[in-house]
Amino acid sequence: MKTPSVKNLFLETQDEQSPAIYSSVENLSYGELKDRVNKTVRALIDLDIAEGDHIAILGNNEPEFISNIIALWQLGAVPVPLNTRLSNKELNELILRSDCKTILVSKNFEGKKFTFPVESETYPFTSSPKEKFENEFQPPFDSTAVIIFTSGSSSAPKAVELSFKSLFESSKIGNKLLEQTTEDRWLASLPFYHVSGFSIIVRSLLFGTSIILPDSNSVEDIITANDMFNPTLCSVVPTQLTRLINYEVQNKEKIRHLLVGGGFSNEKLILDALKLGWNVTKVYGSTETSAFVTAISGEDVLFKPKSVGKALYPNIIKILNDKGIDVIEGELGEIAIFTPSIMKGYYKSNEEFKEKFRNDYYLTGDLGYLDDERYLYLEARRTDLIVTGGENVNCIEIENVILSHPNVDEAAVIPLQDEEWGQAVAAVVVLKNNKNNLSLEEINKFLMNELADFKLPRKLFIEKSLPKSDLGKIEKEKLIELYKLKSP
Repeated sequence: MKTPSVKNLFLETQDEQSPAIYSSVENLSYGELKDRVNKTVRALIDLDIAEGDHIAILGNNEPEFISNIIALWQLGAVPVPLNTRLSNKELNELILRSDCKTILVSKNFEGKKFTFPVESETYPFTSSPKEKFENEFQPPFDSTAVIIFTSGSSSAPKAVELSFKSLFESSKIGNKLLEQTTEDRWLASLPFYHVSGFSIIVRSLLFGTSIILPDSNSVEDIITANDMFNPTLCSVVPTQLTRLINYEVQNKEKIRHLLVGGGFSNEKLILDALKLGWNVTKVYGSTETSAFVTAISGEDVLFKPKSVGKALYPNIIKILNDKGIDVIEGELGEIAIFTPSIMKGYYKSNEEFKEKFRNDYYLTGDLGYLDDERYLYLEARRTDLIVTGGENVNCIEIENVILSHPNVDEAAVIPLQDEEWGQAVAAVVVLKNNKNNLSLEEINKFLMNELADFKLPRKLFIEKSLPKSDLGKIEKEKLIELYKLKSP
């Protein structure tokens, strides 16, 4: 695509006969998707949703989720996809923080007893408006297209504002690698509330590809969708790739690029995938960069399986020391990124946004190094952030809840490397009066009312004291080193 246009996102350029969505429930052409969006727009107008409104969406990867996004864009509203695995309390916090006017809830969640601080509406909508909606709204290129929440090193998730420019630039840059055509089929194996899943919607609309929707994001359903619809492109996190390998699923050369991101992936995992015929493309990026900014594919993966790739032009990667000065090749430092696909900002957190930049370079907080060919190697994730099964988990958030347990005196949450999950959440606690009678099952039962299930510790260690610095800060690196080879 030579010149990006918002018309692509409004379904004004695609061949209406071309397939848009495949699923076990229904298949839709772009023309049929356009009709569904028209009905959705009319239903949203009846709900008094208008330009500038922030609208939360709680739903799985389904055709209606996609039509909701496009319909909101046509009205000039801003979609705010929410993590379906969060607790009711966590959802409400995000709804309030992002100033959502309404939340659209999939009928698949009707059995759950949610209470929301704003009006909620169930979709798909039952009304069938006869009048066709004629879209005349064209959003400014730098206006907010979506707000996606991500966990950071602070105690609260960050509301990342991605503009239409961010999404377009990311898709254009990524297409230099992917070379998408209308014949391609994207397997949507990652949830749409993640930037890696949401970007599949954007890429498909921009380049006229179709989207394959598995019944769920389980590996079993992904395998079924793969066999039924023959995708050519797919994104997975290391946990999903591990399970594909455990099932000994072979690619058979159908998928041109299997993007692997979302955390650490060890060398053996990548080599095992290559043996099964998977065309692995390792990528690295973040919500703030609108998706991946580096990539490594083909034979390069075989020779450099630990690398997360080179920066895709015009992206630039630098490694900085504590003083913000470039380090020499091979030296460890903070990964800094220059990219045209950078976020618009953190919603209502302008100062925090400014602190994340130095000379137009986004400071990731991740540690890594560049080799003599400028391939990037990721060594450590953000402080106090665990990436488990592709989900970002904030250590501080979990620690605060654990400390509310009546028998816990001190707590530290740390990541431990895990073959299946990439990183496993582990809790180290000191009990009051040096008791020794708290089990993993007991602590998780206590936590599950406050935290989503993927945030619950998979390992629990009980100590009489925690190592601390002179300033009284718990030295987590010592705990990680102590427990990396132990089992509770």
